Amino acid sequence: MKNFGIVVIAYNRVISTVRLLDALDQAEYYGDTVTLIISVDCSGTESVLDVARNYRWSHGEKYVEYAEQNLGLRKHVLKCGNYLNQYDLSAIAVFEDDILPSKYFYSFAAQAVSKYRCDRNIGGISLYSHHINPGTGCFFHPLYSRYDVFFMQYAQSWGQIWLRDQWNDFIAWYDEHQEWPPERAELIPDDVLGWSESSWLKYHIAYCILNDKWFVYPYEALTTNYMEMGEHNRELICTNYQIPFRNNEKSDMILPDLSEQDTVKYDAFFENVELENVICDGRRVLVDLYGNKKDYSGYDFILSSNEFDAESVKTYGLALRPLENNIIYNVQGDFFSLYKISEVKMGHKKSDTEHELQWMEYNFKLMTSTRQSCKVLAYKLKKYLFDRVKKQR
Repeated sequence: MKNFGIVVIAYNRVISTVRLLDALDQAEYYGDTVTLIISVDCSGTESVLDVARNYRWSHGEKYVEYAEQNLGLRKHVLKCGNYLNQYDLSAIAVFEDDILPSKYFYSFAAQAVSKYRCDRNIGGISLYSHHINPGTGCFFHPLYSRYDVFFMQYAQSWGQIWLRDQWNDFIAWYDEHQEWPPERAELIPDDVLGWSESSWLKYHIAYCILNDKWFVYPYEALTTNYMEMGEHNRELICTNYQIPFRNNEKSDMILPDLSEQDTVKYDAFFENVELENVICDGRRVLVDLYGNKKDYSGYDFILSSNEFDAESVKTYGLALRPLENNIIYNVQGDFFSLYKISEVKMGHKKSDTEHELQWMEYNFKLMTSTRQSCKVLAYKLKKYLFDRVKKQR
């Protein structure tokens, strides 16, 4: 692949930075020349900068960028995007220092960049694949298809590829839309709206939502996340977002056009955008299986895990994974309900303990006994106290 670069975003974690650089250096590039840019933000110590300057990169040119004054995470990451233009690169794979790439990430990157680099409706390409819906903390399983990727209207930062033209489109939008919350905030998940001032990703997600842009996601991830303590994670140990990734080469990936009818697409709430066609042909259905959406305007029906004080038109059970298979296969039960929007009052949700327990058991299926539940709670308390003591030392 020509004009491809890798950007390592570093700050003050020496061990993490060395681990990432070693993993990248040991990855398979099939004889291609790959530019490495190590971008170090000022942290008050030059230990990471020394690592960057002294590291020997085996696969092409290496450049070190250093901010003399602290930029903060948002400005630093946005500066890294501009390396596409500064170094005349057509695409870059971007890694923060707590990310670990598969040895074969480049094979996927090369194929995906070749396929999508000219599609301005693609906002970027993810190397990570979510197993948890960040907005709800519940399991997320994408619906399988005959392809190796699916699409989501949700930008991603745990190993991602930016394409130059598409990144420049985003930056042009960002320069004019730095106010937060943005216009039409009701279309953006609440957790994203609540992210800190230092977050750049919330702008990229908002851009995708408001401009109908999509990220390409692999079914099999090519990165995982150590979730080490840092700017956005205050826990000393957190494995919530560590996932398995592919450890073999796949040189013949099947990559669809965004317009293909049988592609799988999810919106920013991790809801399958094609599911409404399964439910009610010709009428607009708001699909809200996670029960997290806020804007009901323009729809005739809502299908939700929330229970409303209204009569349901149809109900479905909760048994299959992913969630939408309960609808596709018409599972009997009363967990999901279809309501007429005209009969639903926003904010008037019923509280049903049995319903909530069924949802918890579905998402935490290993906790099948009181003893196991108590062990989990005891561990959580122990870990919390351990972290508090260690932080005070």
